[in-house]
Amino acid sequence: MWSIFCASTFATGGQTRKRNRKGSKHFWLITALIGLCLTSVAFPGALIVNWNANVETDLAGYKIYYGTQSLTYDQAVDVGNTTEYILEDLQEGQTYYVVLTAYDASGNESLPSNEASAEVGGPRILITSVAQGVKLTWTPVSGAASYDVYQGSTVSTISSTPVATVTGNYYVDQSYSKKANGGRFYIVKANGSGQTLHEFEKAGAFSVPMSKGKNLVSLPFTPAEFSLSGVLANQLTGSNFSAASAKIMLYKNNGEYEIAWKVGGTGTAMDGRWVTESGAAESSIQLNSRNSFWITIRPNHADSILTFTGAVPTDSNKVIQLVQGWNFIGSCYPVDVPLSLTDLYKDGVVKGANNSAQADKLLHWNGTRFEAYWLVDGTSTSWDGKWMNESGTAEASLVFKPGRGYVLWIKNPNPITEWTYPNPEL
Repeated sequence: MWSIFCASTFATGGQTRKRNRKGSKHFWLITALIGLCLTSVAFPGALIVNWNANVETDLAGYKIYYGTQSLTYDQAVDVGNTTEYILEDLQEGQTYYVVLTAYDASGNESLPSNEASAEVGGPRILITSVAQGVKLTWTPVSGAASYDVYQGSTVSTISSTPVATVTGNYYVDQSYSKKANGGRFYIVKANGSGQTLHEFEKAGAFSVPMSKGKNLVSLPFTPAEFSLSGVLANQLTGSNFSAASAKIMLYKNNGEYEIAWKVGGTGTAMDGRWVTESGAAESSIQLNSRNSFWITIRPNHADSILTFTGAVPTDSNKVIQLVQGWNFIGSCYPVDVPLSLTDLYKDGVVKGANNSAQADKLLHWNGTRFEAYWLVDGTSTSWDGKWMNESGTAEASLVFKPGRGYVLWIKNPNPITEWTYPNPEL
């Protein structure tokens, strides 16, 4: 599992006095949402620190302060004008506390960001979507002279021949074109003294087509960070008011949605941030692969592809708690999963019938409307346990697709509420 600890605030910066040419004083204000995050990726001991960029025109760089006690930082490093840095030579099993400051060309330094913390754990790899392809970043392995990068178009077809050998701790795959319903999967191996010192966990990217209007999607990977900014990065179009912005809607199992929209075009530090429906605060929505969510693309937006990235799930199953009523479920895995392999019927979490009016249903959003499928049961025939189309004239051909979301409509009271959704790759 990824170990992520983040801190964001609308008051990440502070005021420091700065003199103009005549010697008078004014205040320099860091107002950006730094959005400080730590990713535990250590071997033999390191943390990836990343944050959102400030927008001040005279910004010169950032400083990281860290230590092993909260609010006490006995180490500092000037990282320059970047938004990612790896802290190395840390103690495994130790929790580190980190804050960030920004400084301008004159050396004026802001107040620190909110504190973030993480425990240094085992080796991890980070994959992110960039303008040209995807970027893999990993912690340097002690004694490693080089790193081999392997890739494939599916999880099970990663080549045994490396596509690249690098000596640094990152690799940018510019050949990944982010085509609709296309994926790319990676393994990185650290080499030294004629042997493989460490093999990082599989990571991947998958691109999902976006239609104008509503899109029901889900996460096919375990992302490095579960916030909207962490999952969606710089994708999708924002606006200075909600009705013209990309919108997220997360169902809360009570008939209500939690809504967020992306700020853009304001020329302020808020551009690129996801805020609550009212716009009064940054959104606290956390996404996960078990639940699907809506993304609204406006008619004038150019967005047509959304790329998800993260670690390939290695757990044997996803345990999903279901309720009577509507359940917005995720496809969970970066592979196609036929309904027969989901174990929905086997687990007993859905109840069928000999007609669609009484049976529990599975709903698939096709871009303009829901297509419904219902479960047959109680007929004492070979049809029991099969999913049918809404009219009952044919067996459902529906397959869970990576990055797509679905709705499970449980009509009937059912004491069995725990769905154990098996990982088809294990």
